[in-house]
Amino acid sequence: MKSSFILRLSTMVAVLAVAMGIGPALAADLSGSNAAPDPVIQLPGWEGTYLGATSGVVRTRGDDDGDAKTSTDYIGGVFAGYNAQTGKVVYGVEGELGYNGLKASSLGADIKGGVNGAVRGRLGYAVNDRLLIYTAAGLAAGRYSVKDGSVSDSRMLTGWTAGVGADVALTDKVFARGEYRYTNIGSIGSNTFETAGGPAKLSGGMNEFRIGLGVRF
Repeated sequence: MKSSFILRLSTMVAVLAVAMGIGPALAADLSGSNAAPDPVIQLPGWEGTYLGATSGVVRTRGDDDGDAKTSTDYIGGVFAGYNAQTGKVVYGVEGELGYNGLKASSLGADIKGGVNGAVRGRLGYAVNDRLLIYTAAGLAAGRYSVKDGSVSDSRMLTGWTAGVGADVALTDKVFARGEYRYTNIGSIGSNTFETAGGPAKLSGGMNEFRIGLGVRF
């Protein structure tokens, strides 16, 4: 009788222990299966194609056969490019087409700027999905004209350009840009113009300050 009671008591304790162990686990499993997972919000990175437009000022220091002149003028244009991204590192290529409003005089001749462009490689660091800081460098070209009395000459000058800037995402697609660059024009290839006084070499350095808007695709 006594042994039977002990056996039944042991059985009840075992059943309660199992029930207490399984019950909470089962309840947790049931509640977990019905709970919605936390939403994961992933903002787009900087990889992909983009295009936009910039506007700004350019301060040009030109050298016309030893006669140095400084001029501040308008500059603007459109750009397009492609970014690849590996972690925080962003790299790519960008091309642009624009207009330089240079108007200056040197040694009695009038000098004017015109259509210009550049092809640059870019290397940047994505601080986050909203801010990209970068450096860019490449080849630059622009059409310039020199008029000296009845003699005028126009030609394409080539050189190099390098600068730094930042792209700031305003939305998932639209970004703002601020950039400084230095362009040395006439330093590559021929830079000789025909004038009334004979051939004259033209070259110059330009400090450009630009702001713009772009769209990512």
